[in-house]
Amino acid sequence: MARLRALDLGALFRGRCPRCHEGPIFGPLMRRPLAMNAACPNCRLVFEREPGYFLGAMYVSYMLGVLTVLRVSLALLLLLYVAWPVVVAIALIQTLLTMVVSFRFSRVVWLYIDQVLDPR
Repeated sequence: MARLRALDLGALFRGRCPRCHEGPIFGPLMRRPLAMNAACPNCRLVFEREPGYFLGAMYVSYMLGVLTVLRVSLALLLLLYVAWPVVVAIALIQTLLTMVVSFRFSRVVWLYIDQVLDPR
């Protein structure tokens, strides 16, 4: 039952705790965009188990980045025939603009993956 509850996609997209689905993982986006809560304020689940715990989130972030940038870049190159230096510049700007959201979302996804594989 706990494994099925860990797959609540609504809570995942809202950035809520993978165990209780209520407490926020991150603080407000505008005030402190990269600040992560140490534990869930509701169920006290500690989010970072050990140093280097979020290394796997880097792979999730990379996958999200490649999927978004690659689609836009290919559309610009193949459908709109934009010159490749312009496409590279747009890809860099797109990466910079989506970095914070990708950072936060990849950590949330990593916490949910970990909760399904090794519930605490």
